[in-house]
Amino acid sequence: MRGASQPPFRSDFPPPMVPGLGAGRPLAPPDDAPVEFAEHLSLPPGLHGQPPPREGGIPKTVLEARIAFTFLSRELGREYRNRYRVELRTDVASIEAMQRFLHERFAEGAPKTTDDALELRRHGAFLSEILARRLGAYWTDIGPSELGYWAMVAPPSTRVWPFGRVLRYVAMGHRERDLVSYFLELQSRVRP
Repeated sequence: MRGASQPPFRSDFPPPMVPGLGAGRPLAPPDDAPVEFAEHLSLPPGLHGQPPPREGGIPKTVLEARIAFTFLSRELGREYRNRYRVELRTDVASIEAMQRFLHERFAEGAPKTTDDALELRRHGAFLSEILARRLGAYWTDIGPSELGYWAMVAPPSTRVWPFGRVLRYVAMGHRERDLVSYFLELQSRVRP
């Protein structure tokens, strides 16, 4: 997986149009958006279906991406509950739990196996779902392969790379801003 060189975020004026959504971009959720259990995340309103097959199953549209990443987040939530006795939610405490796990699992740095890549993909999917559900971020730029370069926009116009951010955290370790401070800074940019 590539994309660890992406910046934390950048401002885009005007925000990009989303293919397939037209002018109906999602709005930021209210400040009191509910905290949800990862294991039980509902699909976004109006979306239904199954994720692409795991073997190279890369979403082809921004809507397929939301479906796929909701399912990956559910899977990650089940694993954390069953294996680590941790209930992942769409909140800052779960970002902390996730980064603690990533720090321990990838103490040596970059992923080396396909299982490592899948682990990073599931964590990036969960981070993207937190950004979508807590900050109203939406996918704008997905490519044919490298998830690290896929971009979301957090309203009104902040571009972010959730998978790239997870990859950078793993690659840089403590030399890089952690995922919690990344989320809090992004939250302050979106909701001053």
